[in-house]
Amino acid sequence: MPEMVRGFGVRPRQVEGKQGLHRIVRLSHLVVILLLVTSLGTALVPPGTFNPNVDPNSNAGFRDVMLPRVTVLAASVDEVESLVSNRSRNILALQGRATSIETVVAQIDDYLASVENEDEHPAAVEHYELGRDDVLAAIDEAQSAMRSFDFESIPELIPLFADGAEHLRKAVALLEDAEPAGSS
Repeated sequence: MPEMVRGFGVRPRQVEGKQGLHRIVRLSHLVVILLLVTSLGTALVPPGTFNPNVDPNSNAGFRDVMLPRVTVLAASVDEVESLVSNRSRNILALQGRATSIETVVAQIDDYLASVENEDEHPAAVEHYELGRDDVLAAIDEAQSAMRSFDFESIPELIPLFADGAEHLRKAVALLEDAEPAGSS
């Protein structure tokens, strides 16, 4: 009969089996956590910022619909710009922010396509579109560089992110200065 491990009443072979089981359990927990982080992080939009289900044909004015979305977009772009400026290699963080940005951009673009009065706040819309184009191009290039492990080319994208962020900040400022719906 094999000798018992002192104080535990467990044979050595059983200890190895339990340690292996604990390793498997820890690994499975890690995999579940990573899956949760990636799935939650990709569609996360800061809570309380706006209702993404606002009907664009409702009584809400152009400013009331656009301002919260463009504000969230500008803040998300600032976060991505910070990741890129700091030469972060955190692909999951960049992907999560990029997906969040793409979600808000899709909402704004859908709203702009459905707006009856397309001439409302043309300067704000122009800055939004310029910022959107710069940011989406920079995100695509950054993700491509990260997938190919070409981290040295990422700092070259900083000016493109900065230009996009600046255009979005100008769009936010123009929308903030505009009169809310119903006030005349």
